[in-house]
Amino acid sequence: MKKLFTLATLSILVITSAFASGHKKEVSGLKATVHEIDGIYVLVPTSFSDHKLIPLGLPAEYEVEGLEVTVEGTISKCKSKRIDISISAIAVEQDVQKKLGLHHIEYNNRSYALSASRF
Repeated sequence: MKKLFTLATLSILVITSAFASGHKKEVSGLKATVHEIDGIYVLVPTSFSDHKLIPLGLPAEYEVEGLEVTVEGTISKCKSKRIDISISAIAVEQDVQKKLGLHHIEYNNRSYALSASRF
């Protein structure tokens, strides 16, 4: 009976994790442009510009209309071409940082490091 219970529990965990992983996807090196739409800042990916990424963790200094960024994070399931993204790292090119006077070239929420080495 104990083995049956353990087997059933493991089966439920496997099915649950498979279901959960199907709704989230890691992205890395995604090029996007920041736009303000209806009072919120969204990221419009270069590769599929008809979609809007709704960012969680967009640094305030990167809330600049037309700012081109490279982002890494976890996206959720698409809801009518609006996709939530939890940002783990976001960066701008060094010349853009200097031109706009931004304080940081990169925000990396995983290691708290500020560098451009990953991008």
